[in-house]
Amino acid sequence: MKCKNCRTTLNKGSSFCPECGTPVQKPFFTKKRMGLLGSCLLIIVLCIVLYQIGLSASSPDKTVAAFKEAVKAKNESKIVSLLNSRTDNWKFKKADASELLSYLEDHPDMKDDLFTKLDRQAESFTDDSIYMNNDETFASIHLKEDGKKWLFFHNYSLDVIPAYINITVNKDSAKIFVDNKEVETNTNEGKSKTYGPFSPGDHEIKAVLPGKYINAEEKETVALFDEKHREINKTLEIQASEVQAMTIYDDTTLYVNGEKTDVKIGKDMEEVGMLPTDGTATFKLEKEFPWGSATSEDYPVDDKFMNMEEFVAIPQDQQEELMVMLNENWKQHTAALQTGNTAKMTYAPKEYQAAVKKEAKSIKSRPKKYVATFTKARYNTDTLKTPVFNEEKNRYELKVEAEYTLHEPKLHNYALLRKGDDAITTYYMDLYFDEKEKKWKIEDYHNGSFFLTESDDLKSFDFHS
Repeated sequence: MKCKNCRTTLNKGSSFCPECGTPVQKPFFTKKRMGLLGSCLLIIVLCIVLYQIGLSASSPDKTVAAFKEAVKAKNESKIVSLLNSRTDNWKFKKADASELLSYLEDHPDMKDDLFTKLDRQAESFTDDSIYMNNDETFASIHLKEDGKKWLFFHNYSLDVIPAYINITVNKDSAKIFVDNKEVETNTNEGKSKTYGPFSPGDHEIKAVLPGKYINAEEKETVALFDEKHREINKTLEIQASEVQAMTIYDDTTLYVNGEKTDVKIGKDMEEVGMLPTDGTATFKLEKEFPWGSATSEDYPVDDKFMNMEEFVAIPQDQQEELMVMLNENWKQHTAALQTGNTAKMTYAPKEYQAAVKKEAKSIKSRPKKYVATFTKARYNTDTLKTPVFNEEKNRYELKVEAEYTLHEPKLHNYALLRKGDDAITTYYMDLYFDEKEKKWKIEDYHNGSFFLTESDDLKSFDFHS
């Protein structure tokens, strides 16, 4: 550095020129000052940048965008981190996030409404406008201003507000489950109780009434989303009663939903126990008969008084055997009417044969020869299914409704309906089961007064050659 007056070289730190005494003028922008000034400018720039970063990070738009992205990505963990619960003793968990995602996926219109509401709330915070948001809704999500962040910035959070379910059950001693979790062990009929809190989404409520053989239950899916009231009222009507049962045969074993019970039912109503009466429970009957065991079809339990009269006691194969026997008997019957000889009537007892002989004698007294061919048989199979027990004779009996057609080309005998030379007549064939010989036998026959109709459960046999 040199003196500005005489150009003499100055020593470092000199205040005056040693030659001419001129005061030395030091530069304002020294390195030290330049360094200090640069540091200050850097701090100012850094503060501006950090402020912008902080302002951006605390933006309500960013908070809403992060939530929307998490929903679209089905990121349960992210949703849990974004949603805050303001309810004591309740925390929004991953399972709640899963229920929320399922609900929004199943109800895209509700998801769109939620996103629109949050966007409007974020906009109102950004431009200081007033958004008329109903904070009183429950099972809902709201954007809220949540104090300061880093002292300078507004903090925003998404608050999840739960709802509660007030449940009434129409039965005593029932259990209540919500989302498969037991919340009540013993209900009082008609008295309501509030359960919760529950997050937004679908929730299954179920009332279960324990029974000896099968539980009765009633369930309903409750959608909780943007509810106007804190509590949602629901009533579960369990269809169940103390059921009684009867059938046409005494000492019949009862099955409930395929499981054998120790209950024996018969002609009088018998107590079974508490059961659902909505058809979810079924009865089945089983009984040992002299000709073998019989099992009924399932009867849906749909009433507190179950009268199961339609019990097919004779299985299909045995019904077929009986009809074959009756066909053979009527062929022999027809032959005996023409000859008067009943010796070949192997199925008919003496009284039956005597009646045929008497009729054959009457026919023979007429001027023309009687010729008949047994051409067709029809049976109402309903009359083959359910034998009746005769207490007086201590045996099972059947009255089978049969329709026989005889072709009578010369002499016409009695017929209920005649089509040319075809005589069509309905008969009641009396059968009984002989327990000593272990087989069904024919006892008698009687003329019928009505035709078989197509509405009957019919089985036909055609014997035309």
